[in-house]
Amino acid sequence: MPELETGLLEDDAQYRRAYQVLTFLTHAYIWGVNEPTDKLPKQIANPLLKVSEYLRLPPLATYSGLCLWNFKEILPSETSDNEGSVLMKMEEMCDPHVFYFRIRPYLAGWKGMADVGLDKNGIYYGDESTPRSYAGGSNAQSSLIQFLDILLNVKHFSTGERPAPHEQQNLNKPTENSFMNEMKLYMPGKHQDFLAKLEKISNVRDYVLKNQDENPDLILSYDACLAMLKAFRDKHIQIVTRYVVLQAKKSSKLGSSSTLRSGLAKSKKKGVEEKGTGGTSLLPFLKQCRDETGDPAAGNWGKRILSDGVMRLKYSRPNAINED
Repeated sequence: MPELETGLLEDDAQYRRAYQVLTFLTHAYIWGVNEPTDKLPKQIANPLLKVSEYLRLPPLATYSGLCLWNFKEILPSETSDNEGSVLMKMEEMCDPHVFYFRIRPYLAGWKGMADVGLDKNGIYYGDESTPRSYAGGSNAQSSLIQFLDILLNVKHFSTGERPAPHEQQNLNKPTENSFMNEMKLYMPGKHQDFLAKLEKISNVRDYVLKNQDENPDLILSYDACLAMLKAFRDKHIQIVTRYVVLQAKKSSKLGSSSTLRSGLAKSKKKGVEEKGTGGTSLLPFLKQCRDETGDPAAGNWGKRILSDGVMRLKYSRPNAINED
C-alpha cells in the first residue's frame, strides 16, 4: 500500500481519528500473527509518527485512542452511579474468554514483552535504525483516575516499597511510582498540562485538616471520598481477576498446537508472572495502588479502616485482617 499522507488533516478531531485508525493497524500488524514482528512498515509508521507528534502522544495505542476517542453511548443511560457501578457493566456485554483471547492480545505495547515473543528492545518504526519501546494501554493512562489521585493527595510508590501508613504524608517529595508518572506521558498533551498544574495547586487534604475544628464533617467527607475511590479500585481488581488471571490459567488447556495465539494470549512458562498490557506485574501493582488509596485518611476512623487494616499483617498486630 502507498505511504499515507497527513497533509489533509485539518483539526483535532481528524487527527484523533487518524491516530486511532493508525494505532489499530499498528497493533494488528505487530500482534496479529503467531510470532510478533519487530518492524513496522513505513507506510504506517511515518504517518503515525506525524500524527502522534501533533497530539503529543506516543505512537501506539493508548487509553486515548482505545477508550476516550473510541466511545459512543449506544443506549441512553439513566443511571447516575459512580464509576464503580459502570465498570461492572462490562460483565453484561463482554465475555471474559473473548476479551482475554481475542481483544487483549492487541492492547499490549512493546515494553517488557520479551517473554511473549517480542524483541526486548521494542520495534523499529519504518526506516529508523533504533528501536522504540513503549508500554501498552493501561488504566493508569486515564486522566480521570490520576486527577482523582492528585485531588485527594493519594500517592503511589514502586511495587513493594509502600511506606508504613501515613508516613508518606510527611514526605516533601513527589510520587515515587515511576510507572504512574510515566503514564502521564501517554495522555493527550493538554491533559498532561492540566494535571501538572493541578499538582502545584491541589490543597484539599490540607484544607480539611486546617478546618476540621470548625467543621468536623470535612474529615468524614474527605475519608468517604477515599473509601469510594478505594472501592472502585477493588472492583477493578475483581474485573482483572475474572477477565485476565482466571483466563490465563485456562490458556494451556485451550486450542491445538497450531492455534493462532500471539502476544498476551500465548501460554506462559510455568511460574512466569502475569503482566498487564502496560508491562507491570499485574495483581501486585493493582493491590498496592488500591491499598495506597486509603493512606491519606485524615480521621481516626479512616486511618483505622482504610489504611491500618491492610498493614496489620506486616507489623504483626493483633486481630490481623487477611485481605487476600
